[in-house]
Amino acid sequence: MLHPAGARRGDRFDAQITLPDGSRATSLVGGYLHPSMLRVWEKVARISTNPENQNNRRMLEGHVFAVAQGRLIVGFGGNSEPNELRRAQIWQGGASRIARPYQLTMRTDDKSVSITNSVAKRINFMYQDDPRAKALHADFSPEENQILNIGNIANQLNDRHDPSGMNGTEMAKAMGKDFINVRVPIAYRFNHARFLEVSTMTPLNHDDPGLTRYSRRCQKMLQDPRFTMAAAMRLEALGRDISVPILKTGLDSDHPFVRFASAEALAYLGSTAGVEALTQSAKTHPIFAKYATIALANLGESICKDKLAELFASDDADVRCAAFQALSQLEERDPRLGGQFVNRSFWLHHLSQAPTNKVYYSTGKRAQVVLFGRNIVLERSTRMIVGDYTVVPHDKQDQFLVKRFTTQREQPRPRVCSNRLDDVLIALADLGATYPDIVTFLRQVNERGHSNCPIVNWTTPDVTLVTLIEAGRQMKSGQ
Repeated sequence: MLHPAGARRGDRFDAQITLPDGSRATSLVGGYLHPSMLRVWEKVARISTNPENQNNRRMLEGHVFAVAQGRLIVGFGGNSEPNELRRAQIWQGGASRIARPYQLTMRTDDKSVSITNSVAKRINFMYQDDPRAKALHADFSPEENQILNIGNIANQLNDRHDPSGMNGTEMAKAMGKDFINVRVPIAYRFNHARFLEVSTMTPLNHDDPGLTRYSRRCQKMLQDPRFTMAAAMRLEALGRDISVPILKTGLDSDHPFVRFASAEALAYLGSTAGVEALTQSAKTHPIFAKYATIALANLGESICKDKLAELFASDDADVRCAAFQALSQLEERDPRLGGQFVNRSFWLHHLSQAPTNKVYYSTGKRAQVVLFGRNIVLERSTRMIVGDYTVVPHDKQDQFLVKRFTTQREQPRPRVCSNRLDDVLIALADLGATYPDIVTFLRQVNERGHSNCPIVNWTTPDVTLVTLIEAGRQMKSGQ
């Protein structure tokens, strides 16, 4: 498992599985990883100061860093590589058991333990986690907690002693004069880069007499689209009490970029005042969609979920995808997503409010098929063979027969389903098709023109902050 930097306790990440050298197994296709723990082990001789243990090779178990489980995803390469079937992934199948902080490096020209401690204390004060939000985004299922905590002293110690040296309430801790360990607050859980940027703008001394003048200058800069993003982030770093009233003035601006930057900063400060502005910014200017939807997801209020679902009806496909991505990150079982977890293999979502039909499938991060629109069907002439599976027209109008052929004597009972694409996918999964089989089927359907709408690989708007700022500056007032 690759335990990502900045992971919070309970954060999900991709897990990689590889058969060891010498294994008699030749394929991981169809496999399932039962709960497995990533932890450290060390010899007694290396950690004991007792001379009697110098040659003690007994291994001691340490902290559990993460746990992983789930259905193995194998393939997408058409079995063209010799070791392809010996490697697998579980997208978002790993769960961090601890918070793995980022490490901020102090400047070399002026650093000391006292300064480092002061910076850490200020970050702790300014970026405290909201207990209510912490409860809403709890970390582990009852099953995972039971597995991790049954009679295991080392696991119980995890709740009291973090390997990063931080206690459960600290967001930052000085590690000598050179480094500060920093956890990402819940308010930035889907946008680590913004937190790292904003935290470096945090004034060290809250009693500094120049702060009033500084905040007034930021207020003036906020109204200028050339500087509005920098000003909004600096105001964000000043905290709610000072900045929320100032940022609200930006919502009344005639310039769309000023409205967006102000609303985004308000969201990260925990204010719902800019929710409508973020929604309208994404609708009117799709280049804002990625950052607007992430801000709404980080705020996480019920109204934010409603607004993200509202964006599913956008005429712009990128806006729909960005909104779906944000809401599924926030709560993958949210009923607004119209999803079902098919045969413990992949998520199938149907969002009928979209004005145009389009189908997406993922080849990374999450096994999912998303159907935007209504009446997405296979053409009557569709006849396909995908691995062990066949899909052919049935005798009855607008129905298909789905079969699976195996080497076993008893073949699975064929499925008869409608010509709707989602029904065919469910039938394939019921017969044992894995997610790579589903993706192969969808690719071939699109290539052969067997559906009444495009079927494409999942994409979300990829807009850098530099591109966003440049585009925002070029917009005209009144848009």
